Amino acid sequence: MLLVLVGFILGCKRSIIISKKLNAQTKHWRMSLVVVLAVVVPVDQAVLEVSMEFFDIVDLYGNPTGETVERTYAHTHAIRHRTAHIWIVRCNFGRIQILLQKRSAEKDSFPGKYDTSSAGHIAAGHEPLESALRELSEELGIEARVDQLTFAGTFDIHFEKEFHGKLFRDNEIAFVYVYDSPVDIEKLTLQSEEVERVDWFDLRQTYEACLRHDEKFCVAVDGLSLLISFLEKSAAI
Repeated sequence: MLLVLVGFILGCKRSIIISKKLNAQTKHWRMSLVVVLAVVVPVDQAVLEVSMEFFDIVDLYGNPTGETVERTYAHTHAIRHRTAHIWIVRCNFGRIQILLQKRSAEKDSFPGKYDTSSAGHIAAGHEPLESALRELSEELGIEARVDQLTFAGTFDIHFEKEFHGKLFRDNEIAFVYVYDSPVDIEKLTLQSEEVERVDWFDLRQTYEACLRHDEKFCVAVDGLSLLISFLEKSAAI
């Protein structure tokens, strides 16, 4: 069984070498096992590093501290990190509407719920604005320019909730941007592993629904409050 496992991880050549060591003398199996472990660990680490996602750990104001944290660890130990949130807005018959995305059923938090137009974590070493532009492109296929995004402010998100049988502990600072250029949702290219669909919703009605904890939505009330305040100051509503 051990030889099969080693062969699977390390490949045939290394398996043959280790097999010879293990079969040389039974009394030396402990030494051979040490050799196996010494070789396997670096390979394991290399595989993990490829699949891991790292964030900058930030202070209370969203400034990177110089340390990073792996995504899963951040969400199980409530380590503060940053996200970029983009609100796509439009005025329709005198009412402000917001575009909401329905999260994929495979998401690690709030699967199948309607959420912010576009949002995502800010990877270690990256900045909020570039991350916001990337999220719009990846999730919705919108290739926005820097001048099309307006910074609205930041807000904190803190919660603990169980998803897929695991406790999810979030502690993030969201950097919020507003995008008001015309959007035809029929022409968007949705990232299927992230977004199931998108729909327009009335801003005020959505805010009231979220205050009532309507299970259809997972939009942060503080995020909607920030958006409404920003639009009021800009005379959009």
